[in-house]
Amino acid sequence: MNDPSTNKRLLSVTDGRQAIGFIINRGKTGVEAFTADEKSIGLFVDVQAAATACWQHAHHQPISAETIR
Repeated sequence: MNDPSTNKRLLSVTDGRQAIGFIINRGKTGVEAFTADEKSIGLFVDVQAAATACWQHAHHQPISAETIR
């Protein structure tokens, strides 16, 4: 829980050198994932689930991470 990356408000998600999305920490509400072109993918329980959803979306795979809403 003391991971510094979970305390940041906005994080980029990259695949190598290419930005594939970003995530915003919404506090107690969860973590929201967005595509690189700023479309919301959903609200997730943690940073890892949101980053996974960004990767899956960028690679045209079904989102398997469980969304909050």
